[in-house]
Amino acid sequence: MYMLTTLGEPESKASCSGWESDPESFSKRVAEHYVRTVLGQSLSAKRIVPYWPKSKKGMEVIFSDDLAVGVSFVKIPHYVIALRLRVQPPGPPRYYTYFCTPDGDLVLAERKKPTAASQTPTSLRMRGTLGEPELTDGWLGKRPVPPCRMRAGLHGFGKPAVTAGRKADLVFDKFEFGLSIVPAAHKPVIEALADRIVAIARQVPGPLGTVRLVGHTDFIDTEKYNEALGLMRAKAVRGVLATALEARLRGVTSRVEIIPESRGE
Repeated sequence: MYMLTTLGEPESKASCSGWESDPESFSKRVAEHYVRTVLGQSLSAKRIVPYWPKSKKGMEVIFSDDLAVGVSFVKIPHYVIALRLRVQPPGPPRYYTYFCTPDGDLVLAERKKPTAASQTPTSLRMRGTLGEPELTDGWLGKRPVPPCRMRAGLHGFGKPAVTAGRKADLVFDKFEFGLSIVPAAHKPVIEALADRIVAIARQVPGPLGTVRLVGHTDFIDTEKYNEALGLMRAKAVRGVLATALEARLRGVTSRVEIIPESRGE
């Protein structure tokens, strides 16, 4: 993914609409969005009950006798909040995760459940869990398939991200599994980002600020490997973005700092 975080303004870390202060309302909001977006049904939650007595770490949102969506809250590094949805219609359970971005927006992605052999004690120690295997299984350890590859792509959720009064973009660019080549089909999105930067450059003299490119990978190997792959992907996007910028306004890349980073995940 790549994120336009600071163009002359400091970064702001927003919340995701109070999941810690009001877990019931937030669980209802997330579950109803999931049912509407993924299942294509217009349903309202009938009941919201905690998974465990006197615990606000997980809620079950009940829509009918045949459909319940379990939402659990897990804090992970980089100001990201993962919300695990465990869906229980007839058939095998499916696992989804909502990522809370640093800017307070939410993105939904499907998580593939790995085999027992793909789980590693190292990964389990590295990642915090709720102590409930059925909720964390599919989230930890190596994965044999990309966790963010959905038939219909990624679904945004919530209001546009905002940083200190200036609108920010968060875009997920899906690479082929294990590769760092920017797909041609996604270059128009990067070019649109270049258009926006150039538009600002034509209005604002001097330095423009920072564009941070955060490489996202697939948990496909060791943490060191994932970190390197994420950085390669971020650098690949930087190359496409820099080329697009110079094609639109010669010399503009000297006025904006483009930083490739990796989360190793």
